[in-house]
Amino acid sequence: MIYMLTIILVSLAGTTLIYTWIVFPFCILLQYHKQVHKPSPPSPDLHTNQHVSILIAAWNEADVIEQRITNLAALQYPAAHMSIYIGTDGCTDNTAALARTCARNIAMHNLTVCEYKQNRGKASVLKDLATRAIQEHTTTGTVFIFTDANTFFKNNAIQCLVHHLSDPNVGGVCGRLIFDQHQEQPEQSYWTWETKLKEIEAHHDSCLGANGAIYAIRASCFWFDLPTQTIIDDFVIGMKVREAGFRMVFEPQAIAYEDLPNIKDEWHRRVRIGSGAFQALIWCRACLLPRYGYFAIFFWSHKVLRWFTPHIYILMLVTATFALLQKPSMPGRSVFIPYSVFISTLLIASLVTIHRLKVFQPISLWNRAAAACDHFVVMQAALFTGFIRFCCGNVSGKWQRTPRNVNTIKQDDKNQA
Repeated sequence: MIYMLTIILVSLAGTTLIYTWIVFPFCILLQYHKQVHKPSPPSPDLHTNQHVSILIAAWNEADVIEQRITNLAALQYPAAHMSIYIGTDGCTDNTAALARTCARNIAMHNLTVCEYKQNRGKASVLKDLATRAIQEHTTTGTVFIFTDANTFFKNNAIQCLVHHLSDPNVGGVCGRLIFDQHQEQPEQSYWTWETKLKEIEAHHDSCLGANGAIYAIRASCFWFDLPTQTIIDDFVIGMKVREAGFRMVFEPQAIAYEDLPNIKDEWHRRVRIGSGAFQALIWCRACLLPRYGYFAIFFWSHKVLRWFTPHIYILMLVTATFALLQKPSMPGRSVFIPYSVFISTLLIASLVTIHRLKVFQPISLWNRAAAACDHFVVMQAALFTGFIRFCCGNVSGKWQRTPRNVNTIKQDDKNQA
């Protein structure tokens, strides 16, 4: 009896992992291709009457802040309907001074630099900037556009974002981030796939959160109760838009460019994101309720079950071990289930080892498969480490800037039409 219970538990755990990583994305992708046609991009001459406030929280961005301001100055959106707020969060470099100098040199009168001396974290800066933007535009109203100092907009990005807000049911719009295309990394492929899922989910209901590099929301939808220790603020802010009863749509023509993080620094970023995911699960748990329909299904299937993937796999491995210890030589098909868990674990470990030892040529199919497997394992290990830190209370909203591959995106590509 105990043996059969362990077999059932192993089977349920394995089925859950197959569902969240294979069955769910395959099903919604299949349904999407049956229904969707690609929309044409909005005209650059349209949707330019809405006032927008671009909010950037920055920490030690002296190496990119001038390029970022130049990029914003080159946008097609009329300067009279655009205000830019850059909040420096206790920087130890001259980010604020460089931003002010750059704004003066190019006569950018719609840019305000708010220099906060104390390092408090991104969430605190964004709330302060949002409050100031609302106070300064109480008569005209404004739309918040969130982005980062190391991100670069395509020059019609704002029009592509704000034209959706003519629909009263839409509370926010998420743009598309394109990573540096000069490098082939598993992270790049994974991000491309995640972007496609975001587009599909937005078509059926709403995006799960937003992309911090480029997204817009109605000022009335901003969650001013955002905790100061929030790590993945873009996800939480986007989820609160849907929780308030509005849609968060996806606009693939609203494009931003950004460099990939350095591989050696990727671990720390993923651990931090892992801690933030479990923060977000608590603060956005209302969206798991059945009244949110498809959105709740997407949240469970695409996020929650994935966040618990390492937990489920550890449970499956422990349970399979217990089953074999109970009935190591039991005949029948049921014994295949725990053995398959160990065989798959051995295969994954072998592929990771092959990739780390650089056994195959970089361009070979086997090497790509091993690299993808290595990336997946590291991602799950970082997620579980982040969970442990979250449980220990070792989380903070203060900055932990991830070094990136600098100067790999050409300036012409950043500003192209």
